[in-house]
Amino acid sequence: MVSKLILLLGIILATALTYFCIQDNKVRLTQKYATVTTNSSAQKKTTISKEITPPKDNIVSSTTDQVQEKAPIIAQTAAQSDKNITETKPVKKVAINKPEFFYSTDKEKILKVNMNPSNKTLAFVDLLDTLCPNEACDKNITFSDKTASKPWDESIIKIATFLNEHNVKNGSISLKEQSIKITGIFEDNATLEKFQSLLQPLGKGDFQITNKTQLVQKSPSLDDIQRNINITLHNKPIYFHTNSDKLLRKSKKTLDEIINMINDSNLTLSFVVAGHTDASGKATYNKYLSQKRANSVRRYLMEHKLKAKTIEAIGWGEEKPITANPYKKENRRVEIEIKKESK
Repeated sequence: MVSKLILLLGIILATALTYFCIQDNKVRLTQKYATVTTNSSAQKKTTISKEITPPKDNIVSSTTDQVQEKAPIIAQTAAQSDKNITETKPVKKVAINKPEFFYSTDKEKILKVNMNPSNKTLAFVDLLDTLCPNEACDKNITFSDKTASKPWDESIIKIATFLNEHNVKNGSISLKEQSIKITGIFEDNATLEKFQSLLQPLGKGDFQITNKTQLVQKSPSLDDIQRNINITLHNKPIYFHTNSDKLLRKSKKTLDEIINMINDSNLTLSFVVAGHTDASGKATYNKYLSQKRANSVRRYLMEHKLKAKTIEAIGWGEEKPITANPYKKENRRVEIEIKKESK
């Protein structure tokens, strides 16, 4: 009887011990799977495959199935997150206008400018005011944020200023994008050449230049030609070696300037070269010397292709002084006069 009781007690103790061991294993397995679910999707797969070997127990099998069901969901969520990062929404393009500049010196001056406010400077506005100073000028200046920011080249303003200051007929300059169109009628070659020099910096850039300027020379009057000759000879008198009719080098340059001036007029005229002296010395010698010097100037003009019908040389000696005192050096001079045609 006693032996049966001892056997029964042993069975009870063994059963209790087995029960507590099973409960302890359940707690341990639950903690491990809780740790797995808090890791990233990539770590889950590695941790599960390396650390967890599903036991044959029904509890381990059930927990493993739950982890495997959640893993694709986590991976899908991560992939969707990566897709949202890589995809960018298309940016709506804002229309940008090109800067424009137009200026005309026609009967009614016109000034139209469209530019970005960032390019607006006080100096630039002052230049615009000089181009279009009064109410008679049609002025339209716009500063818009929708216009591309591009500072104006100084050459553009210089060209417009030149057209304005020289009153160029039908003068205009138009700039749009990289295209520049220029028009104007010039009446003398010297002014046109100065204007052409202003275009050279633009040719070195990316601008496409359409230059429609033209030279239409206006024939000067005889009074204009004579006035210009007189001014030249007053500022640069004709000089000779002492007691000689040999021209000094600087006097030859003066005569070259007069030749070019007369030839540019496109007129063929007759001229008189007059030689004068002061009252020093004998009158007969002075007249002789003045004639030789007049002849020397006449010869130089002819040899250097002055366009003229006739060139006459005459020596007046001391007979026609231009000062009250006939002995003053100002009386020693050479004059070139247009010969009046007899009617």
